[in-house]
Amino acid sequence: MLDKRRKEAGIEPFTWHDMRRTCAGYLLDVGVDLVTVQKLIGHANPATIARYDRHAEETKRLAAAKLQVPYKRRKIDQGIP
Repeated sequence: MLDKRRKEAGIEPFTWHDMRRTCAGYLLDVGVDLVTVQKLIGHANPATIARYDRHAEETKRLAAAKLQVPYKRRKIDQGIP
């Protein structure tokens, strides 16, 4: 059935695993956390899902830029409300 529909759509060959991997990648791209994606996809190990994370280097740089170096303790970190 998959191959029949693929041919009708005029697209290159793909497998069910390709669809699973693409679904996981898109979910991660829109910010769904690894554990939720893991459960939706049905993987036992979250490390497997982490391989599907396609975040661009720019996204990683922006995340790293949010870190304060040197680290300054916030009041909440010191147990002060």
